[in-house]
Order: sequence, then structure tokens, then C-alpha cells
Amino acid sequence: HNETIGTKVVGALIKNNFQATYCQTKQEAVEQILTLIPADGTVGIGGSWAVGELGLLDKLAAQGNTMLPTSIAETARNIATQR
Repeated sequence: HNETIGTKVVGALIKNNFQATYCQTKQEAVEQILTLIPADGTVGIGGSWAVGELGLLDKLAAQGNTMLPTSIAETARNIATQR
């Protein structure tokens, strides 16, 4: 059932000029995401629950990515701690 829905969603996204891939497992999704983000890339997370659920923050940090803060408060906190 999930694969049928996922395949339909991917088809609709591609039809509307999005790049999309259906992954059957969390591990497949993580592997796919990591292939799309260069190690020297900067990543904006935007408070995504999915990123947390997939454990991507640690994996992105481990491959050397720079993460953009998710909120103005966090940005201010980061600036204050860098001084």
C-alpha cells in the first residue's frame, strides 16, 4: 500500500518538475539523501521532524556539512556563543 501511494506521489512530483525518489525504508532514504548533498555543502534544516527521525543531523555533521540554524533564536544563541 505505501509503495503504491509513494509511487503515485513521486510521479506527480516529477510531472510538476520536482526531482523525487521513493525509498522503501528509512535506511534507503538516508543513503539517498546523503548522495544528494555534497560533503562541503551547507544544509538548511528548517525544523524538519523527518530529519530528526532519520538521524540525518549527526550523519551530515559527520560528513562535514555546515548546518544552518532553524530559528532566529538559535541564530542569536550561536552568535553569542561564538564571541
